[in-house]
Amino acid sequence: MVTIISGPINSGKTTKMKERYNSDRAGDGFLSLKLIENNVVKGFDVMKLSSKETKPFIRRRGNELQEWKENCILGPYTVSEEAIEWVTREIERMIINRISPIYLDEIGVLEVNGKCFYGILETLLKDEGALCISVRDENLNEIISKFGITDAKIIKTGARYA
Repeated sequence: MVTIISGPINSGKTTKMKERYNSDRAGDGFLSLKLIENNVVKGFDVMKLSSKETKPFIRRRGNELQEWKENCILGPYTVSEEAIEWVTREIERMIINRISPIYLDEIGVLEVNGKCFYGILETLLKDEGALCISVRDENLNEIISKFGITDAKIIKTGARYA
């Protein structure tokens, strides 16, 4: 079963995902944590839910760490190859160990274009285990179509859905 938490930017998708994990105390996965400085998004770290371990994930160009290895670009942001490899490796272990549900925050334009978490998302969908992803509402139909998601529970976040 696929659960999709969807809403506009800054509508609480990540918070909703974290609340579900904390409430159910089951499964594992990853959240993207926004890094804000002086009201400007500087990037994101990715955090494993069970261990709270984090790794630098996305940085606004000019804010990359010294050993940054770029996987792809989205607008003014660069995405870390190391973070994607770590998340992919850890999710593969979760699948082998039958961890359920698996959480993955956030799926969007990069995955539609075959980048970032595209490969591991395809693996998760083929595995047919319980999966919870977040998707901006503007990308929802394209994600559903691109990945052939036919049976999903959609949870809407944000003021326009309250």
